Amino acid sequence: MAKKATAEISVKIRESKAEVKMRIDKAISKTLKKAAAKSKNQMQMQLRTIVSEAIKNSATYQSILNGRLKIELGIPDGHNKLDDIMTEWINSIVVDVNTSGMSKSFLIRVQGIDASYRDVLGVSGATQSTEKGESLEWLRWLLLEGSNIIIMDFEIGDGQGRAGSNIMIERRRGGWKVPEQFQGVAQDNFITKALRESQSQIKAVIRNNFIKSVK
Repeated sequence: MAKKATAEISVKIRESKAEVKMRIDKAISKTLKKAAAKSKNQMQMQLRTIVSEAIKNSATYQSILNGRLKIELGIPDGHNKLDDIMTEWINSIVVDVNTSGMSKSFLIRVQGIDASYRDVLGVSGATQSTEKGESLEWLRWLLLEGSNIIIMDFEIGDGQGRAGSNIMIERRRGGWKVPEQFQGVAQDNFITKALRESQSQIKAVIRNNFIKSVK
């Protein structure tokens, strides 16, 4: 039986283990950067949609449009005011991806609504002008004032108002404050609640978009 020919082949790696590792890390980093850049815009668009829907579905938002808050706050054009405010809020949601150096990981930062609310409180829709020419800061009341009495010596009573069947009339019994179910403070209002309720969806969007982009 004939013997099979054999040959010995030797391969000499001229690079050190550290150099090989560096090349691998560089390749992984490049892949991650491409994946991040590819998914960033889509991720941002989806996150804006999720947050927008969560806010619009809140009881407070719906009440401003066509409920108790529309009447008590005297807001006949709730749609227009909320559109201006939502535009400011949603446009503030930006996805930032940090992939500096040759790191094999990267940071996805979602920059969102300003915790001080200065951005939206400066929008014209955040106030309501009265028939006397006064400016009512209705959005600030909902976001920050909690159970504080807002308007002293007035209550909601019978009469014909601009936004419904009731108006604020003088009762000399204390004052008016935001109805309890709609009261909010800086860290706990209808916006922060909407964001908390959206957390699982936000995480899923980030995870799914990244996985899809590296395939």
